[in-house]
Amino acid sequence: MPKRWEQYKGKSWITCNGRCVCARNLSVFYLTLLLVVVFSGLFFAFDCRFLAVNLSPAVPVFAVLQCGFVLACLLRTTLSDPGIIPRAGPDEAAWMEAEMASHSTVPQYETLRDIRINGRLFKLKFCQTCKLWRPPRASHCSTCDNCVDRFDHHCPWVGNCVGRRNYRYFYLFLASVTVYCVYIMVFGCINLVILSRQKNGDFIQVLRESPTSLVVILVAFFSLFSVVGLGGFHTLLICRETSTNEDIKDLYNTKRNPDLINPFDHGGGCANFCYILFGPTAPSLAKFDSELEPEWRPPPPPLRTENPRRQSQPQRPVSQQQQQQQQQPSSLHNQQTRYPSPVGLPPVQFVSGSDGGRVNGIGGVGRGGGNDDLAMATVSSSASSLSANRNRMPSGYGGRSSVTSPTTSASYIV
Repeated sequence: MPKRWEQYKGKSWITCNGRCVCARNLSVFYLTLLLVVVFSGLFFAFDCRFLAVNLSPAVPVFAVLQCGFVLACLLRTTLSDPGIIPRAGPDEAAWMEAEMASHSTVPQYETLRDIRINGRLFKLKFCQTCKLWRPPRASHCSTCDNCVDRFDHHCPWVGNCVGRRNYRYFYLFLASVTVYCVYIMVFGCINLVILSRQKNGDFIQVLRESPTSLVVILVAFFSLFSVVGLGGFHTLLICRETSTNEDIKDLYNTKRNPDLINPFDHGGGCANFCYILFGPTAPSLAKFDSELEPEWRPPPPPLRTENPRRQSQPQRPVSQQQQQQQQQPSSLHNQQTRYPSPVGLPPVQFVSGSDGGRVNGIGGVGRGGGNDDLAMATVSSSASSLSANRNRMPSGYGGRSSVTSPTTSASYIV
């Protein structure tokens, strides 16, 4: 039976039978991996070998552990499903569009809906690409062409989107790189100090014998300078339980508006920090490694009427007298009927029923009249003609009218 990843239509690269998910463009990720591996190798080959003999054998051991943790966090962030929301199938997408169009009175159906979470009003957006209503905090990544749950940002340095399922590994990668850079800088400087003492303070001679130490220190310094700011920024976001995407949009700025509270806050910085780093990992929504299930067959789409607003209006209660009149459709005397929409009648002559009114062409009272009498339309027809055309009203009619004939009369209210 085929797997779900075989039917995937986005731009992400899915490998290992659906277990690994990453972006297709991994050039910047390879650069990150190369920097970590190459400069760690230089530090192990020159500085750690010298420090293990002249300082302590624990120096290279801790360096290896830290390097391994950095690589593990990097690979876990790169190869994890960030929280991709599966797209709607063809039948489900067609049903969704028809359902939304049936509730809209304009040609372009609605793409926003309101939802309230912990007292805060949010707007759900309909993704035109994935054909689904995105849940709160989700967004569509243009690089990977996926809707990602709790989307933070797309990071080219790790080669993947950062979302709900891999955000903690991304933050651990930043934290571990910061500690690792400080470790390399400190013990690289210690290595140069020990060598300079052995050379009687000739620092130039030390740099000639061990130039890699200075190179590794400089690389670690510039890496630390760029990573420590990003790590501090995400530490602040974690304490506020906010994503980068939400911070850019300024969704929870209580200084600007006291009502813009964060409904996802767990009760403080420590609680948010523990939840992000040590809370349960959300299950995969896409489940690329599972077998493909039969596609869900939605019910037939609702039919769109000419005036869908009338469907949502509550029906008026029917009195007992009206029920009796409905049971006698052949009698037109004093019968009142409600019609869904106006249609045309054969040509009739409209005559004003009051001195102040005037003929206005549609059977209503003239706007210049002083009275509110209904305009009367005199129809020279028989009762059988009225019975055959009783479901018809003048085109463009927007008010009330009474139609009379020499034999009987009927009043139609719309």
